[in-house]
Amino acid sequence: MLPGNLLMTNTQFYVIYIVWLGSSMIVQLNFVYWMIYRAELPWIEQFKIEKDQPWPWKVDPVAWRTLVVKSFWQCMFNNTFINVMMLSLYCHVIWNWQIPFTFDLESIPDSWTFLKHILICIICEDFCFHMTHKAFHCKHKFFNLYGWFHKQHHEYMHPVSITSEYAHPFEYAFGNHFPSFVGMLLLGKRMHIWTIMVWGTIRILETHDGHSGYEFPWSIFRLIPFGSDATYHIFHHSKNVGNYSSFMTIWDTIFDSNSEFYEAYPEGARVDEHALPQPGREKELIK
Repeated sequence: MLPGNLLMTNTQFYVIYIVWLGSSMIVQLNFVYWMIYRAELPWIEQFKIEKDQPWPWKVDPVAWRTLVVKSFWQCMFNNTFINVMMLSLYCHVIWNWQIPFTFDLESIPDSWTFLKHILICIICEDFCFHMTHKAFHCKHKFFNLYGWFHKQHHEYMHPVSITSEYAHPFEYAFGNHFPSFVGMLLLGKRMHIWTIMVWGTIRILETHDGHSGYEFPWSIFRLIPFGSDATYHIFHHSKNVGNYSSFMTIWDTIFDSNSEFYEAYPEGARVDEHALPQPGREKELIK
């Protein structure tokens, strides 16, 4: 049975907001990063991770244009159709079209509850993203998830901001979207729509930051305990191995999937561009 007008309104608002948030931030954030990339201001470029690696649009402008247009429309498709598909699945299978989240102003959480819920979402997302990301690197001949799906994301050996959500729709659904929603699904009616809005924004900002190609020292994501950084994820793209987590390094450490990173960077710190692969190894690394 379909819910009443109020609940349907809440459900509609929730779905529309998630789609709007993802789609609008793809446009806004990549426009901001595009201006930063093109400006090449010295005080910004000092934070470029791979200083000896030219930006991809300088290496092959035609191929870059083709890839970035393809990436943009793939991101828009994922953030509209795939988001609606997954949200409809949750609404039908889990919530019976009665989403459990609270919307009234009186239920806005206090600061401690708000921070606690955001932290739960970060931990849940980070663990689930680590596990699904690691699975998508499986190259077994009978279960080649990497070749079937994840290889598309690794078309960018030297990532830039738009790489963040450029993924095969199947991977986006179960490797990007689902991990981001696990915390919300577990918290259920304790989760307020305001917290959901902030959490969605944090998650999108974090993945763009991690793929931006810059190691900005002022990034708020460097404040997270056991936090990863852009260098950490750039290493994953350049080596195509390990460093599977998003927000934190703890799961990679527990499951021993960041040992190569710490061999290259014993301090676990900022990039030494000479430890990264040199140009011309793209085909070898994405096989």
